[in-house]
Amino acid sequence: MGGKVGSGGATGSGGATGAARGAVSMHIIATPGCSLMDQYQDFPIVPGGRPVTAAGVVRMLEHGTIENGQEVFVSCSIRGAAPPYQFQAFVSTGQAIGERQINLGATLSVGTPGVDSLVIVVPDLPEQYNGALPDLCTYTATSIDQAAGRISGHFACGVLEGSKSKEMCKAAESYFAFENCSH
Repeated sequence: MGGKVGSGGATGSGGATGAARGAVSMHIIATPGCSLMDQYQDFPIVPGGRPVTAAGVVRMLEHGTIENGQEVFVSCSIRGAAPPYQFQAFVSTGQAIGERQINLGATLSVGTPGVDSLVIVVPDLPEQYNGALPDLCTYTATSIDQAAGRISGHFACGVLEGSKSKEMCKAAESYFAFENCSH
């Protein structure tokens, strides 16, 4: 993505520890039959902006740091001997009622879309939402450096389904970036 990576978490270590780091900006759109309003769910929350866009990374969360008084957990992996790679990532901040978490991933090569699911749980959504059939999430990697454990790209979910209500929403063009992933 070519953007400059900012500080990771409250410690400002900028990733020097080698801990997994990540950013996700998910754009949920209001669609007929969906009770959700047009909104962004960001990991981390960046006042007045997005943590990652098509232009690059503004800020990442770093595993083991503290964000707004909450412990940060970031896990990611890029597996495979050659493309396409199996990418999997999980980001979580907080605990219990205040927990914010997103789990995403797909089998990816740069520029070649991969289809898979997603799970997002945040306190400002009424329930857990999942990428679901008939139109799962489509992920496209714009950059993969497996040896360095770095990946970035974009995704959209044709169906974002409420786990209890079964309401059908969507996620429009959204972005992710991870580094220091296991491989």
